[in-house]
Amino acid sequence: MSIDALQEKIRKRKSALIVDMTIYPGRLPEHWAGECFENGYKQYVLELLKGLKGLVPGVRFRLSAFALLGSEMLRILPELLKAAADFGYYVLLEAPELSCREMAELCAGTAASYGCDGVQIPFYAGSDVLEPFLPDCETARRDVFVTARTPNRTAPELQDLLTGSRLVHMAAADRISRYAENLTGKFGYARVGVAASAGAPESLKNLRGKYTNLFLLADGLDYPSANLKNVSLAFDRLGRGDMRDQGLILETFKAADTLIVTPEKVYDLNNEMDEELTEFKGFMARREYKMITKRLKRGREQTVRAGGFVADPPYGWKRAKINNLPSLEPHETEGPIMQMIVEMYGNQEPISTIQERLAAMGVYNRKGQPFCRSSIRHIATNPVNAGLIRWNRCKNIRKGQNGSPTGYAIENPPEDVILVKGVHQPQVSVEAYQKCVNVCKSRAAPSVKKGLHGVVRNPLSGIVICSNCGSRMQMQHSSTRGTRTLLCTHPGCMPGVDIVRAEAAMLDILRDKLDYQNVIITDSHSMASITDHYSAGDAAVKALAAGCDMILMPSDLQAAFDAVKAAVADGTLSQARIDESVLRILTVKAEYGIIS
Repeated sequence: MSIDALQEKIRKRKSALIVDMTIYPGRLPEHWAGECFENGYKQYVLELLKGLKGLVPGVRFRLSAFALLGSEMLRILPELLKAAADFGYYVLLEAPELSCREMAELCAGTAASYGCDGVQIPFYAGSDVLEPFLPDCETARRDVFVTARTPNRTAPELQDLLTGSRLVHMAAADRISRYAENLTGKFGYARVGVAASAGAPESLKNLRGKYTNLFLLADGLDYPSANLKNVSLAFDRLGRGDMRDQGLILETFKAADTLIVTPEKVYDLNNEMDEELTEFKGFMARREYKMITKRLKRGREQTVRAGGFVADPPYGWKRAKINNLPSLEPHETEGPIMQMIVEMYGNQEPISTIQERLAAMGVYNRKGQPFCRSSIRHIATNPVNAGLIRWNRCKNIRKGQNGSPTGYAIENPPEDVILVKGVHQPQVSVEAYQKCVNVCKSRAAPSVKKGLHGVVRNPLSGIVICSNCGSRMQMQHSSTRGTRTLLCTHPGCMPGVDIVRAEAAMLDILRDKLDYQNVIITDSHSMASITDHYSAGDAAVKALAAGCDMILMPSDLQAAFDAVKAAVADGTLSQARIDESVLRILTVKAEYGIIS
């Protein structure tokens, strides 16, 4: 049974509920408990399966709960799974907290032996725990639902944090969606789905709005903050999604006996006439919305191709009308400042120098605040300054959309970008503009990650905080000097710090400030983030020099050993530094009785 079979069951039963079969000791009704919890639980679940037959499409069993409750519970689990399948349910098995690929492989084998239809797994251990389940997805033998946002009360402490321009759980969903490509069933949903808390309505809405091809499992409806009203936000607004979404919305509301209240009428979906009218109105609203969007987009594009400017005027410019087209003209006070920024940036003046110059002149941005680094960079590299109009460079994500609290932009492919000569007069030459573009490219910092399985290039991104003002520090890369520097984002706050010194300082904090005297162990030195940049020997020496005590899984053990030995011999590593780590390791072993 695959995701298509689940869709068919949802449509047939007019219900999208998957019932969890987990009952913990103390919660089992007294007349079922008896003297043996296992037998009482088994009979209780079998009666539930009989009673729910034909009402709900699927049931879920938690493997971790059965494992924690003892061997007898694990013994009856296959029997209950088979009974659920015989009753015609879509059977979902929630896996335990998988922490590595090896555990995921074992779990995938267990799911296959039990014959369940889908597996729900966590994702915060990374892609390694998902990949072992993909072969079954590709052959449509089994689906996998990956939890991006858990329903527990304290989940926001980690999963709602901001990473770059996205929330952590939205970043996780991005990764999950990439595996769903080319795994789509006949109803338009992929065999890789995503699970999120029913008590987090905004997360559900954002996930459904962005990932229309993923089956969305709203988990934890029994939590106090969850209700059917919240779950309804997992779907697009009536009439604004596709026909698949509209059908599912109406079926869900109908099954829940929910009325749809509009200014014109109250619709009861259990009434045949109201149901047909709702479907028709939704279809018309969807068509109208699409036509309005297309007309607006087409009109703006035609204006741009004619040389007009349809956005808000950038710094250094103000609105004007030229040849009956919306356009720009130089701003009396901002224009000379913009030209100065372009000149200094093009001559490779540091942004900090430009900030100091502007501050000394008493010049601030339109909000009355000092110019930040990104603002100066954007002003200097804006093609409008050279008389050019650029359109469709980015897809803008509004505040609140996709879970973003601030909004951000995604760059479009170069072939989709429109670049034409505007009807306005330039304030700088094309050559000066191009110099700024080249300087910007040369200063570009490596991204945090490169590709789905890419190498970590900036491990301190978003972690290091300026001690002076509390702003997050950004990495500035020098292609000429080959150095990486952390800089405060607040203009003129403090000088930068070398990233290598910052990494060493973090280990010093562990030792001195937090009084951590136990063993510090690296992550695996067999990962691509290490092997792509360092030899086994260099990586081991650098880690020990930074303050680590043990090297986990070097790619070449003998080479790492020889390199450390040579480093001690030539003075790169001191004998005292090695003795320090050895003493800590022996102390821990003695505490645990490994040595005496």
